[in-house]
Amino acid sequence: MKNGLSVKLKHIYGVEHIAHSPLRAAFGCFDGMDKKHRAAVESLIAQAYSERLPSALISFAGTEGTAVYTTEEEKEKLLQTSGLDFLISLEGGNTEENRTFVKRRLQLASFTDISAFDNTEELDRCFEARDFLSFLQLCGRPYSMSGTVMHGKGRGKTVGMPTINLSIPPNKKRPPEGVYATITHIDGKIYKGVTNIGRRPSVDNESAVTIETFLFDFSEDIYGQKIGLDIYTLIRNVMKFDGLEAVKAQVQKDIISARNFFG
Repeated sequence: MKNGLSVKLKHIYGVEHIAHSPLRAAFGCFDGMDKKHRAAVESLIAQAYSERLPSALISFAGTEGTAVYTTEEEKEKLLQTSGLDFLISLEGGNTEENRTFVKRRLQLASFTDISAFDNTEELDRCFEARDFLSFLQLCGRPYSMSGTVMHGKGRGKTVGMPTINLSIPPNKKRPPEGVYATITHIDGKIYKGVTNIGRRPSVDNESAVTIETFLFDFSEDIYGQKIGLDIYTLIRNVMKFDGLEAVKAQVQKDIISARNFFG
């Protein structure tokens, strides 16, 4: 909000699509969009308003092959109601050369380099330890993944426990293998569940890592839909069981653990 009026965020990929005009801008990677990043964005918006300039967050999306905690599309969603005027997503790393090019190309009236806030060491520690409650505290929100529901092999249906299989963007960081208590967002509604991230040693010998969620009290066909998945806490490691019945018995225990966690 600015001066009581709603500001619609414009998300632009590449500086060539920006008209030459004065901007109040901040540079960074903003991976994770944690609390420090959000505080920096609020400061940027306030400064731009005092200078009567549009505010722009210049986000370096990283080099090809680099996995991120927050994709550019997710940053747009998180910043949609912040009051920011522009989110400018650029390919490449947050280097001095790239920053200099952008400053000259946009003829920035004023700017702030907040690269110091792009330290992801704390997030890395939480992620690698599978400590997603600490991740939530650092970011003020759970670690989330958005993607499309795709067809799996349907083995869950054979034991009365159908799962949804999530396909995520290739540059999105996938949590380490494990079974997690999760919340899934579908058509504006939320559903609690249990998500297995990893291989499936009990049902096949394939090396592919999948993201499979069993939702509580849900039986709709949502193949092809885009959904969101929030990771809350680790329940257990991925293990090999002796047959699908043993898997089903363990999943029942996992469901109890998840329900107890969500309370």
